[in-house]
Amino acid sequence: MKRLIESRKRLNSRWNENEVRKLLDAVIEHGTNWKIIWDQYFKPNRNPSSLRGKWERLHYAKQRPSYHNPWTPEEDKILADGVAKFGVGKWAQISKLFTFRDRHQVKNHWIDILYRNRGKWTTEEDNLLLKLVEKFGIKWTLIGRHMNRARNDVYSHYFFIIRKDWTNDENLSLRNLVAKHGENWKIISEHFPNRSVYDIKMHYKRCSSINPKVNKGRWKSDEINAFNEAFLKFGKKWRHIAEFVRTRTPSQCCSYHQTHFSRKLKKI
Repeated sequence: MKRLIESRKRLNSRWNENEVRKLLDAVIEHGTNWKIIWDQYFKPNRNPSSLRGKWERLHYAKQRPSYHNPWTPEEDKILADGVAKFGVGKWAQISKLFTFRDRHQVKNHWIDILYRNRGKWTTEEDNLLLKLVEKFGIKWTLIGRHMNRARNDVYSHYFFIIRKDWTNDENLSLRNLVAKHGENWKIISEHFPNRSVYDIKMHYKRCSSINPKVNKGRWKSDEINAFNEAFLKFGKKWRHIAEFVRTRTPSQCCSYHQTHFSRKLKKI
């Protein structure tokens, strides 16, 4: 165990000038054959992966004045063509299409492009999304490729479009299902085919009356006693107070305190 700890400390130690000079000379002599360089010059203080990483940082820093120089539209097109040719994840192969870009830059910039495409949805996109769902069904990955949007973005926006206000019958049904199955959203969602799991969960959290364990209306004496005890213990930490009372939500506890406290002020 002691040897393992000492080995890790050596691998994580800072590079000194002699090591850097030795690495550069070794690359001139052996190329980028990291196994040979490690075996002849750095064993056992470094590993081949750390040698490659250090050389790449030195190599690209030497060729480029700034590692974070902005991407040009021409580079964006090369990146898009590279992803289309090699596929997402083949960052080492794609980076070879660039003179001054490494695989880390290529990967991070592709992620930035995906997030950039997750902007505000237009009416045209909404109509296209509905048509694609009608044509392909709920194949979100396929639809995302057609729309140049991420799978989760397409999925969540579709249910946002078709979302309707919850009816009293739906609220009652959801309350009964939670009482029967607990917060097993997979089973509960089967009873709501036109609603997403996210929509069901968020509605459940926002609407306290749906929770079968939460009381509505006037506070009972045992709830008030539990609230007072919890308030002395936790202060205005409504989540902790709600967990202590058990039959009220954090927002109900906060509202009760505000109402109760304002009444006391009026009496003074």
